[in-house]
Amino acid sequence: MMVRIDATYDGNLRCTATHEPSGAKLITDAPVDNMG
Repeated sequence: MMVRIDATYDGNLRCTATHEPSGAKLITDAPVDNMG
């Protein structure tokens, strides 16, 4: 069984990963030392 996770770059150094079965989202920003 494989689980699908879609990752997108949203701009402004932000990425979103979405767990397809549950719809849960993980949103990340770049760290401060990388201008985040």
